[in-house]
Amino acid sequence: MLQLTAENYYSLEADQEYMSYSQYKEFRDCEARAMAKVWGGWEEPPSQALLVGGYIHAYFDGTLKNFMVEHPEIFRKDGNLKAEYKVADKMIDTILKDEMCMAALEGEKEKIIVFEFGGCMWKMKTDVLNLEKRRIVDMKNISELGEKVWNNEKRYYELWLEAYGYIGQMALYQKGVQIAYNILVEPIILAVTKQDPPNKALIYFDDDRLNWELSQIIFHLPRVLAVKNGQEKPRRCEMCKYCRETKKLREVMHYSELYQYM
Repeated sequence: MLQLTAENYYSLEADQEYMSYSQYKEFRDCEARAMAKVWGGWEEPPSQALLVGGYIHAYFDGTLKNFMVEHPEIFRKDGNLKAEYKVADKMIDTILKDEMCMAALEGEKEKIIVFEFGGCMWKMKTDVLNLEKRRIVDMKNISELGEKVWNNEKRYYELWLEAYGYIGQMALYQKGVQIAYNILVEPIILAVTKQDPPNKALIYFDDDRLNWELSQIIFHLPRVLAVKNGQEKPRRCEMCKYCRETKKLREVMHYSELYQYM
């Protein structure tokens, strides 16, 4: 298989050969979009939130200068940072001033790990891996610690951790480290908010929830792999940007069906 490096980790070839948690989430959200990305070369422009997160991550792994060169869109025409990244600087500063946050960030940055699980090879990149202290830390930038996100399928609001699948990510990362190193680590999320001033928290998870999240991945993975490998036809969500771009009308809709878009 492809030997993963920092240069090819996010390449199309790597995504085709390996499963990752972000790719797993893509397939769970919209199989058609995921297939278009993996095999069709369809690209979705990075969101502002993703770029802000990348900016913060780049600062702490020492690659901020490269990030700025690769993403000139973060600057205004006068050469100054856009407002979102000035907020990101405040978020970085609040972490730097907190001893507990800085202690949590001690360890190897951006560590690439590959492992076999559930019948396929996975790739993952930890924000911080500290085998000596038996922990992994993942950084998340959010609006506020109590941020709620509407789940259109379940028809209720979820806490951001659940809505974005972050608990499942931590469960899988814990399992990946255990398989690769035979060491059980504690997964921790360092969350920092975009408020002024920013709020922050170090978040841990109980074993029961992590085990449940892992069981959900195992349950859904066969379908994901069958679609990715071309054994099953991908379903369309009809909600995402890809589905909107490629939508072809084939029937008239009853007005009551509009509620699914609420």
